[in-house]
Amino acid sequence: MAIPARHLERLRSIGDSRLLRFLVVGGVATLINYAVFYMLFRGAGVGDKAASASGFLTGVVVGYVFNKSWTFRHTGATSFALVGKYLLVYLASLVMSLGLLYVLVDLVGMDPRVANVICILFTTCTNFAGTKMVVFR
Repeated sequence: MAIPARHLERLRSIGDSRLLRFLVVGGVATLINYAVFYMLFRGAGVGDKAASASGFLTGVVVGYVFNKSWTFRHTGATSFALVGKYLLVYLASLVMSLGLLYVLVDLVGMDPRVANVICILFTTCTNFAGTKMVVFR
């Protein structure tokens, strides 16, 4: 049974989607983010906020490289302004994420490992919006 042409075209357009590429890059960066968080929190005894921030920042570096070249196919040179905008978007997300982590762990009593996953999902949304509208327009 053949797949109708209109469905194939829709699948191709999804594959060309910035959102899909962002999610793939974000998935890889998130795995790295959580691995760093977990190793620091459980393995090295670092506090949950510092471990979360360290994982987040590691993911930012990985994400910048691949979002610039693949997700948004930005061909311009890397400039101080471009990196600055990217860092500001992610810094804003980090602040919001740490605030959410504080609420979930310290006020609600949620396990930091679960709360950190919720924070990662939240920042995926804020990061895509920021990089699309501010950084790589």
